[in-house]
Amino acid sequence: MLNRPGMTSALIDINSRKLAIALFAGIAALAALNAASIALEFGFGHDYAKGFVPMFRLSMEGNVPTVFSTLLLFTLACVLFLVGEGARERGEAGIWRWRALAVVAAALAFDEGGRIHEILDDETGWIDWLIEPSGALAWPWVIAYGGLTLIMSVIFLPFFLSFPTRYRVIFGAASALFVGGALGFEMLEALADEMGRSAFVYEALCSIEEVMEMSGVAIALVGLASYAEETFGWRRIAFVGDKAA
Repeated sequence: MLNRPGMTSALIDINSRKLAIALFAGIAALAALNAASIALEFGFGHDYAKGFVPMFRLSMEGNVPTVFSTLLLFTLACVLFLVGEGARERGEAGIWRWRALAVVAAALAFDEGGRIHEILDDETGWIDWLIEPSGALAWPWVIAYGGLTLIMSVIFLPFFLSFPTRYRVIFGAASALFVGGALGFEMLEALADEMGRSAFVYEALCSIEEVMEMSGVAIALVGLASYAEETFGWRRIAFVGDKAA
């Protein structure tokens, strides 16, 4: 992005390789800390450990992994919007699709931080008339979100198919990981919970779910950075500040 005369700016390198290293290093670190918290609880009987266990447990809320996941999704929303602006400047059609995806990512970030979807589990009247939530569908929010995912898949399929093969693979893998974690493993967790499986099994499933979700978003971000490099020639983002003195 070009600066206007008399403006100051800070440049951030968005090289896709560096971004991939940073994101997956962060995910690996959180996965390791989560594993340590599980070992402390189930191996040594420390379910708090001076706050370490709840602070880094992937299955818990309001902690470091929650903040990381929320920021990942919010960053994805911002990058989708910026790429959409780049497409608009090139005169491309269908800019609404980039903006719509940015809104979806922002909504997911809000949901991740506030656990909005759990309201659908607490208030089951909206689904009781159709099915009795049980088994893999014991947490009925997956029905609502699954339906929305299906609708979006149909709407955005032509957009997805318009990308070169490389980006179809990248974005397809990112989507499969995120949806497979958010919906697929959530259903397995509900089933395990209803069947009375051990807390350790539940924690293992939650850990896989969260790592899949974070990895899916990370892959999407790296793919978008690579796409911006290749399509728009972007290497850095300039954040424009106040007028220079």
